Amino acid sequence: MTARAYEEYLTKGRIEAACTRFGFDDAQRVERHIMDFEAHRVISKDIKVYLRGGMATPFHTPRSAIRLSEDIDMYAFDTIDSVRMRMRRLEADLAAHGITAEEYRPRGGGQAIPLITYKMRYASAMGGLDAVKIDFLCDPRLDRLPHRKFQHPFSLGHFPLLHSVVALDAGALVADKITALSAGTIGYPASQKKKMNKQVYDIGQLLKHMPDDQVTQAVCQYSGLASHKGKYSLEHGSGPAHEAGDIAGGVCKSLLSVLRPDNRFVLESEFRGNFGAFKGAYLGKRHYSRSAHQTDTLLTLLFAAVLLEHGRDNMSTASAVGVIRGAADILKLMGNPSTRKDGKTRIGGSAPSDSYLEDRIRNLPPESQYLLRQASSASPGLLERRR
Repeated sequence: MTARAYEEYLTKGRIEAACTRFGFDDAQRVERHIMDFEAHRVISKDIKVYLRGGMATPFHTPRSAIRLSEDIDMYAFDTIDSVRMRMRRLEADLAAHGITAEEYRPRGGGQAIPLITYKMRYASAMGGLDAVKIDFLCDPRLDRLPHRKFQHPFSLGHFPLLHSVVALDAGALVADKITALSAGTIGYPASQKKKMNKQVYDIGQLLKHMPDDQVTQAVCQYSGLASHKGKYSLEHGSGPAHEAGDIAGGVCKSLLSVLRPDNRFVLESEFRGNFGAFKGAYLGKRHYSRSAHQTDTLLTLLFAAVLLEHGRDNMSTASAVGVIRGAADILKLMGNPSTRKDGKTRIGGSAPSDSYLEDRIRNLPPESQYLLRQASSASPGLLERRR
């Protein structure tokens, strides 16, 4: 059995200290997050993978935005049978107390995909056994996706990266993640709506902090990736193919379903209730208000709408990137206390307004202006916090 590289951080004392410092409400969830990286370290030595999902997001966002992740999502460029055989060889190196595998079985008429899921049990420093979930989406054709190698040491918030990681580029990661939100096509079923909080948070943070070339990459990568994933059901004989436009439309439908339809854009009760659980579980005491989550939801909705128009050839790539980049920049500016003057700022309405923000907004495309004014109207408190 190989010694764990992350053993120093997988002790009860270090995990409880991280909970106290960062405000996480579940020590075992913190341990799973670290164990994800230990498992990935072993797996990536023998299986070619690109990290995706919540584990990949911290490599593209500031430390202040990093969240916990409880499972490992990877693209593997081999067959399910080959991955299964390799995982059997790795069981001892993973220091596992048993690994069980199951191929993905879509529920409620969902789409079949070449996914194999492992549940890896291990001895928890907090006592007893715990487990992490490991997902391999097996598709050799997706090794073309833009990716980047991250060398250690690299700060992951409350512990450092101790091995090299190959993860999707920020643009490819956003294009990949947004497909999970598509209701009725390849995204979450309605019964798993609470998982949307994680995706909205990740996409919002990525869009706000990605450089322009990565926003361009997200727009350009989306159509091919979504169309490719949309054909899995046809390939596996479980239903019709879904085009990129169907999937982007499904994302808009999903996000509109959690926003009240009276143009006030207030998060509906179920999504709002899930927010509190999401924040305590994955963000701890990091500053992230419900208002900020609402603007991330709106930004994600705008991104999906832009992808839909771009796919219909109604919007050039440059215009699409301008809409997204402009909205993301202003939303980031709105949330920065140093940009507000005279104690209060609000876009529109009767509250004092910052002329600098107003000038920036007037230079944005109409779609971005609309989103920003709706965000302010729905939640004035976002812009009225005192310095």
